[in-house]
Amino acid sequence: MTEEFDEEHATFDKGVIDPEREIEITKSGIADGLHTGVITKVVYRDEPYQYADIYIKVDNTDEFELKVGYPARISEGTAFGRLLERFGVDISSVGSKIKPYNALVTKKCKFQTITEVVKTDKKTLNVARVIKESLKPM
Repeated sequence: MTEEFDEEHATFDKGVIDPEREIEITKSGIADGLHTGVITKVVYRDEPYQYADIYIKVDNTDEFELKVGYPARISEGTAFGRLLERFGVDISSVGSKIKPYNALVTKKCKFQTITEVVKTDKKTLNVARVIKESLKPM
């Protein structure tokens, strides 16, 4: 297939060849340390185990949303139970049920991140990780 060549906006493989396009250089990732944000969603997954993933939109960024996962078991001795307690949920009534989504989503929070090096078959990545026990309401 022959594509027409437009000097100003040449197309190639569903893209545009634009020798004049400028792209801003930005900082990659977020720095280790204390951050603030808003919890945007709670996503539950069942494979390979039951987990609740908490998504946090990081303040003062346009694109960073971090995820921190907790085993989806609630009791006074679990990380997820302690998280809910920090956000004001009473988990002392054994046998009762709560909706973590309602307790967490839209809440302002603070948390600490560290950078971990993750190696895959093809590359090495620096990934920001939320320290689970540092996630607290503001």
